[in-house]
Amino acid sequence: MAADVKMDYDDVREMAATLREAAQRLEQLSADARRWSGRLKEGALVGEAGEAMAEALGSTLNVKAQSMAERTREMERDILAALESFQSAVQESKGRFG
Repeated sequence: MAADVKMDYDDVREMAATLREAAQRLEQLSADARRWSGRLKEGALVGEAGEAMAEALGSTLNVKAQSMAERTREMERDILAALESFQSAVQESKGRFG
């Protein structure tokens, strides 16, 4: 017995939109981290603590946030591709089986 496969198109589109928004927020976090790092390097916090904080924000947080944004966008693309594939398969099935 074949299993019925169902997809709520609106929910899938909403999931993709949520991922898009999350990626945008991660990109904003990355930009903010670079900006904060720059301020620290300009003297907002001096000494070893300032250097360490600037490095953490400018390199570590920035790189991690960018990486997460890229992966989130990849998930969004994969979900939209799956939606398109599913819709195509449904149309093909309707054409074959009426």
